[in-house]
Amino acid sequence: MSGDGFLVPPRSRIKIRVLARQVRALYRRVTGRDEPWFPIVGFVDVVVPLVDEDFQLQVVSKGELGNAHGMTYPDRNIMQIREDVYEGGRRGVGRDRLTIAHEVGHWLMHSDLGLARVRATARSEPFRSSEWQANAFGGELLVSADHIHLCKSAKEAALLFGVSTEAAAYQWKKFREEGLVK
Repeated sequence: MSGDGFLVPPRSRIKIRVLARQVRALYRRVTGRDEPWFPIVGFVDVVVPLVDEDFQLQVVSKGELGNAHGMTYPDRNIMQIREDVYEGGRRGVGRDRLTIAHEVGHWLMHSDLGLARVRATARSEPFRSSEWQANAFGGELLVSADHIHLCKSAKEAALLFGVSTEAAAYQWKKFREEGLVK
């Protein structure tokens, strides 16, 4: 996750939610499990390599990535996650889980763009920003619209879905705007 990202083909939150549902469905087909708490680390460790044998997850040192928590190179099929973030994700740290889900979003949505990428600016529409799209995907994957009815508040959602309070509050706000929660 870094900066404002690149301009990419537009994608709405609803289309991103459909993609997140497809990822959850793939996980369900492979494992037979459907739970609100999505095991993002297991997904990138086990499921992604089953469906894409060329995928490379590289857990790298903080020195290699610096301030970046993760970097994804969709055209090279490489995802790099900083070691402390990966370990945090394994332990269930919400921010780290969301970082990994964000990188999965880049991997899924931003391949085959090649030289068409240009830096997004403050004037760019958010839905054309690679970073906005990856953030939306991470939120939609981890805080499932299909399971949000199990919660009475954003705080409950943070606990159920294993994300930070801030991430749950953001998703809760979006779901409330759509009438999915009160």
